[in-house]
Amino acid sequence: MEHEISIQQIKEYSPQLLEDINNLLIQLNPEIKPLSEKNLLDILNDSSVYLFAALRNNRVIATTTLVIYKTLCGKRANIEDVVVDKDARGNGLGKKLVGEATKKATEEEVPHINLTSHPDRTAANHLYQSLGFKKRETNVYRLYLQEE
Repeated sequence: MEHEISIQQIKEYSPQLLEDINNLLIQLNPEIKPLSEKNLLDILNDSSVYLFAALRNNRVIATTTLVIYKTLCGKRANIEDVVVDKDARGNGLGKKLVGEATKKATEEEVPHINLTSHPDRTAANHLYQSLGFKKRETNVYRLYLQEE
């Protein structure tokens, strides 16, 4: 019998967590470098970062990150790296994860949340719009400080 899927904020490191997240990240971007143990520990220990995951049979099958930070103009929040395992897509996990991140941002009294999504990710873009996210007319710039 298949275990139920739960959505949780992840606060503790395990080697299995690292493996599961790296398996997801490669689905998000095949060119991404694997996350190291130190990187994941840094994320888990950062009070401005909230890692949410969908778990089935104690394995991470979907994840997202919420980052809340302060600027001179007030609190800001970004949702990053929403990814659902290819075998678990179509079951509303992305919606549930974004919902948990939104709930946390609301609790932290953040006025709005930003996220970006590549135009080719049609299902993801449709999901975000269905959840009330509005496409912004802005330019996104990137300056590479080191080789990726």
